Amino acid sequence: MVYSSLKDGSFWDGLSIAKIIYKEKKEVMAEALKRYLPQAEWNYPEGGLFYFIRINGIDSEKILEKVKDRVIFSPGTKFFFDGYGKEYIRLSFSYSRPEEINDGIKIISEAIDNKIVSIE
Repeated sequence: MVYSSLKDGSFWDGLSIAKIIYKEKKEVMAEALKRYLPQAEWNYPEGGLFYFIRINGIDSEKILEKVKDRVIFSPGTKFFFDGYGKEYIRLSFSYSRPEEINDGIKIISEAIDNKIVSIE
């Protein structure tokens, strides 16, 4: 199957389409981060399907607990040890549709703005 798709070029066609789709989603997430989480620190990913963001003073595990029925992400504590990483969130743009990405970032922002997820 892989050999035949490489041979007939369909693999490369599919890869080109995937690159266009993921680029759009990555840009939608960047715009949503700028709009709804201007206080966040992040870098535009050059590869991969994730943004790793930092927001001073938040607890990403508390955020996830409050919004888990509406949006999902990985708390930063999953990527650090000794309890470090609470101010970090890993966001994926691979699966969600662009409008869901925008809505998800807005939901996270509202949870933060409501002061329900501060480190204390």
